Amino acid sequence: MDEAIEVEYKVKDNPNRRKEKDMSSRMEGLFKEAKKEGVKLKESFKGKIGELEDRFGLRENVVMVRIDDESLARLDELVDAGLVGSRSEAAAAMITAGIKSRSALFEQIAERVAKIREMKEELKGLLKEEPS
Repeated sequence: MDEAIEVEYKVKDNPNRRKEKDMSSRMEGLFKEAKKEGVKLKESFKGKIGELEDRFGLRENVVMVRIDDESLARLDELVDAGLVGSRSEAAAAMITAGIKSRSALFEQIAERVAKIREMKEELKGLLKEEPS
């Protein structure tokens, strides 16, 4: 019986076990701190995302493009000047500015595209009609 008590005591008083508990406690503290920092970071990002949305509008779509060296240099200049945070932001801003500056042209294009779509639907309707 004394042996059982001694073994139980050794297990409870095992230095490795104490180290495990200390490590576990420290890790738990680190996780709590990381969670707090994550919440702060999330709030910070919300503010930055809001600023970008205000500046450029909501950007949910991805478009892959190839551009020439001169265009890339101009995008890099915007980034280097601190006007935008990335090439992606610079490209989005330039596309938006280009579309706005040529809005009359884009309105004409939109009208014609609407007519083209209407004609395509008419053609599809013709294909569905039974032959006479």
